[in-house]
Amino acid sequence: MWAAGFSFGKGSNVSEPSRQAIGVRVDDLKAGVKSGIQRAAKMGFAAAEIAADSQEVNPSELGETGRRHLARLVRSGNMAFSALSHNSKFADLTNVSTLERAIESTKDAIRLAADMRVPMLSKGLGPLGSINEGDRASVLAALKEVSQFAERFGTTLAIHSRFGGADALPTLVGEIANPGLQIAIDPGELISAGIDPVAAMSATGDRLALAYVRDSQVGTPEHAGMEVPLGQGALDVHAYLAHLSLYGELAAPILRRNDSANATNAIAADKQTLLDAMQF
Repeated sequence: MWAAGFSFGKGSNVSEPSRQAIGVRVDDLKAGVKSGIQRAAKMGFAAAEIAADSQEVNPSELGETGRRHLARLVRSGNMAFSALSHNSKFADLTNVSTLERAIESTKDAIRLAADMRVPMLSKGLGPLGSINEGDRASVLAALKEVSQFAERFGTTLAIHSRFGGADALPTLVGEIANPGLQIAIDPGELISAGIDPVAAMSATGDRLALAYVRDSQVGTPEHAGMEVPLGQGALDVHAYLAHLSLYGELAAPILRRNDSANATNAIAADKQTLLDAMQF
């Protein structure tokens, strides 16, 4: 494992001791975007991810002044603005019935990230294995189009999914073979589908761009397991962090906790659990 010697590179400008280099999905704090950013800073998080599909951060609604203000707010809290997430209902690049809309929505989010100097757009994908070969070709073409668009803007599109097994995303990214398309790992998402997150991480090779930290009970692709407090589910936190430490250029991992009655307390407790694990 690591102690204070562990470092995060790409997407992180953290100057605190490395064990403090933890990010958070601001929306999980359920306090609104601006208040959530301020709360995340007070809680000692070093990096922030914000949803680009919320009403407050809608690419079609957030003007130039608002974009500058939001980016400034994150950085004034001594946090890196490490990623935007984009998981709108109508922006799933595996849903061929709304593919054109999804492509344009994703491009809008990429433009937003570039305008705000956010290096990464994180995006979940639905099931690829259940679509027919013709539709799969359309999905691959869409992913290639948006990843090339991201590359032109100097942004990384990091995709994640709970579908298809440990090697599904590396296979997909390998087929497209574009530097603008990389992989994000969400262990809670994977465990909830019965996938070993360490095996999934190992399969990414050099394509891992973003890592989340979240725990879950084991489920199946058809019946997802339930999110639980960090350390109380199937995630071997120490093993997961040990594998993460092999990726020296990663941004600070993003702590996730989407389903809790008291979001701030739950995330604070998970953060402490993560900090404790980082000391060994």
